[in-house]
Amino acid sequence: MTTQPRSAASATVITYGTNLIVSVLSLASVLIVSRVLGPQGRGEVAFLTVMAGFTSMLASAGIEESNANVGASEPPLRPALATNSVVLALLLGVLAISVVQGLIAAFPVVAGPSTSALRWLTLAFIPVLLLNLYLRWLVRADYAFAVTNIAWLVTPVANVGVNGLLALLGLLTVGRSGSEAQMSA
Repeated sequence: MTTQPRSAASATVITYGTNLIVSVLSLASVLIVSRVLGPQGRGEVAFLTVMAGFTSMLASAGIEESNANVGASEPPLRPALATNSVVLALLLGVLAISVVQGLIAAFPVVAGPSTSALRWLTLAFIPVLLLNLYLRWLVRADYAFAVTNIAWLVTPVANVGVNGLLALLGLLTVGRSGSEAQMSA
């Protein structure tokens, strides 16, 4: 069942508004982390965030675009596309993690200021980031912009909430910051 929005213009405005809210919440999270951890701590968090985001974007292999195109033109294939997305996110995610770890083994400077434990934790989220990307585009193929916009807000709301609470409790450290897992798209 395809549920098309009232108009492309309203879907565009709502999606733009969601993007704006996500950006403001992400900025708030960055400001909390920067204020509490200082430049070095913020740099460590940013490094881990970029490592996961950049790696997942490189590893995505354009599957999200295929999901949107095939899912929109062939609605009966959406369940198979969702299943393939799970499998491909896992396979490509593990491959990406292996490549990054191989690069770090060959060139230790690639690890930057990160500890091994935080780096592994960050890299472990790459399959999740890939699956999020793949399924978000597949859901959009059904014109379910409201669903994807709400899902898009979950990460920045959680980051501001967790980082803000940890900051208020005096417990925010690079190891406890929710921002290193922030890759909402």
